[in-house]
Amino acid sequence: MKSAVYIMKKLLPLLLSFSISAHASDLILSGKIVSGASQYFEAPFISSNNIQLEWMTKEGETVSKGDLIVVFNTSDLVSEIEQQKSNLRTIQEQTKEKLLILEQGVITAEHDLAQLDLKQKLAALEAEIPAGFRSKYEYESTQYDLNKANKLLELAKTNLAGKKQELSAEGDKQQLEIKRIEIVLTKKETDLSRLHLYANQDGTVLHGMNPWLGTKITSGQIVDIQWRVASIVSRAGSKVQAWVNEVDLPKVHQQQSVRLAVDAYPAISFSGTIEKVFQQAEKKKDWGNASYYELDIRIDEPPSIDLIPGMSVQVSVIGHINQALALGIKE
Repeated sequence: MKSAVYIMKKLLPLLLSFSISAHASDLILSGKIVSGASQYFEAPFISSNNIQLEWMTKEGETVSKGDLIVVFNTSDLVSEIEQQKSNLRTIQEQTKEKLLILEQGVITAEHDLAQLDLKQKLAALEAEIPAGFRSKYEYESTQYDLNKANKLLELAKTNLAGKKQELSAEGDKQQLEIKRIEIVLTKKETDLSRLHLYANQDGTVLHGMNPWLGTKITSGQIVDIQWRVASIVSRAGSKVQAWVNEVDLPKVHQQQSVRLAVDAYPAISFSGTIEKVFQQAEKKKDWGNASYYELDIRIDEPPSIDLIPGMSVQVSVIGHINQALALGIKE
């Protein structure tokens, strides 16, 4: 019995070494450095489902709040804005000419009404002379003239009212057209401002990925609307974002310790802790047909190197096993 215990004790270091070696390669995950605070730049919808990316700040460049980061192609929109401004000037000039003519018509109608009103008053005075003080012919003539003057006066009033209504209607019509062009112009100017994207925070510029080709988006490319063409990431509050295959999901849990190593500096490792295991699986078409779960990993021990968002990271997930219990040995 004692000899068996002696043999087991001799074998224990070898077994432990094997256990630790196997355990150290339990689970290796891929991840990247991400920032806690980021600003994202997406291709806006202007008039079609895609747009040309004219210029971007170089990737990795440090920028400050207010710096210009992305410019989309503006040539078509600038031409449309100039056309709308020209249309606005034209309609404004035409409106002045039309309203001037109509105002002149109102003035003429007012003048005609004044003259006919005076004639009607004179005809009324003449018609008031009793029939006994003039011949029947003269009396009937004055009554006819009064009746004619009354009719002409009513026509002049109707004409003036029509001229004023025409002036008002044309004014409203032209104002509506001017307003319509101004609305179109304002929208296009707003769209133009959306083609120049500025930083609202300090940080480092990262270029987006083409979702179809899996390559970095660069200046001059045609991009679809809502594509994330660039981002600004702050180095403050950096963490690691990793993904675990659905098969390996049971091997990870919150508050589990990990070792981290940036691919650019593989000899330098630092510690971290899994803060969150997301429960929503996602497909990664570049990684096969399996589903993957996202992990948020806190950096507990920042390394001496400068961690830049976007850097690739190797995550080593190492569990804790009580080797003595695993071997079933009692002291």
